[in-house]
Parts: sequence; structure tokens; C-alpha cells
Amino acid sequence: LPEVLAGRGDLPTARRAAEQQRLWDEEVAKVEALAAAGRHDDALSALDTTCRSALTAQAASCPARRFELLVGAWRGAEAAAVGEQILSGPGGERQGAGMAWTIARRIPGDKAALAFALRAADRADRAAGGTDSMVAGVLARVQFLSGDRTAAAATARRALEHAATPDERRSLGEDLGVY
Repeated sequence: LPEVLAGRGDLPTARRAAEQQRLWDEEVAKVEALAAAGRHDDALSALDTTCRSALTAQAASCPARRFELLVGAWRGAEAAAVGEQILSGPGGERQGAGMAWTIARRIPGDKAALAFALRAADRADRAAGGTDSMVAGVLARVQFLSGDRTAAAATARRALEHAATPDERRSLGEDLGVY
């Protein structure tokens, strides 16, 4: 509607786009409901079907949704493979810390997923120039979970140096104490 009012679009096109968005939202809600019910294979199949009929902007979110579903299903190796595809895409290295954090929170004992998380967090840290405290904090957590306490402590110290708020400093300081 804003495009129509601004003279850059027409009402029938806006209606079609709104209907497509409504259908997308319904299908994604079904996928999420299947996953919440523990029906992971059904959720992944439904996601594939939904993504095949999605608009370009909607389809762009499909790999990240697939990654989340696979992590939720404790399928670390498959999640890592999807994560590698995301990392290799444009801007993928920026998503690395988020994917690593998801793994660290949800399936920290999965060796294949943890190996991917380490690579993803390291790439994100390098992409941020080593100065983003939150990205470095994620890398430190994954290093710790991977068994490298020395690297985790060094990375957490660096993250602490770049912390922007008292809450960040407190949280990173607590993590450093554990590492």
C-alpha cells in the first residue's frame, strides 16, 4: 500500500503481494508447529515445499530456517552442511556468529556441529576485525566448548577490551572467569 500511495505501484500488484505474504506466513507457521511437535522430518519437508513457491525475498530466508530446524532436530552434521552453504553466500560470514551461538546454546555436545561453529565464529570474528565484543564472546564460548580453554580465555580477554556497556563487561568477565 505505501508503494501505491507513493505512485510507485498499483493496487492489484499490492494485493497480490499481500496475499503471497499471508500465504507465506501461514506456511511458515505450519512448519514451526510441526517442529515444535517434534515432527522434524515433516517440518523440513513442509519447508522445502513452502520455499519452492516463495517469492525471492522470502526464499532468501529458507537456508537459515532449514539450519534452525536441523539444529532443533539435533542433526548437527546436516546443520553444518547447510551452515557452510550460508557462509559461502554473500554476507554469510556475518551470519557465522549467530549460527555458532545457536549451536553452542542448543547442541553443544555435537562434534560435527561444534567444529562448524568454531569455523563460523572464527570467520565472523575475522570479518569484524576482531573488535566486535559480542562476536568475540561467541568465538570464546565455542572455543571453550571445543576444549581449548587457553584460546577461549585469550579471546574472552580481547572481547572484554572491546565491550561497550557495563552489562557486556560483566557478562564477558563472568565468562572469562569460567574459561
